[in-house]
Amino acid sequence: MTEVTQITSAQQLKLELLDLVDNDAAAFEHALSFVGVDALKLELFKMCYAKAQLQFLPLQKAMEATSEAKQRLALIES
Repeated sequence: MTEVTQITSAQQLKLELLDLVDNDAAAFEHALSFVGVDALKLELFKMCYAKAQLQFLPLQKAMEATSEAKQRLALIES
């Protein structure tokens, strides 16, 4: 009998990000280039993605959210 492999925290973060962008590959890749496996960046991205109401396509929302999240990250890190 084989053992079930546990999901790592990095994999869990990526799954959450993929779900957030409605499984859109281009949006996921764009978001992942910013978020990486950083939980703080993921939280900032999620906040900004939810507020990107004027964009309808996941990639456009991801681009806007990434831009906003970078600005917020700069505020936090200063």
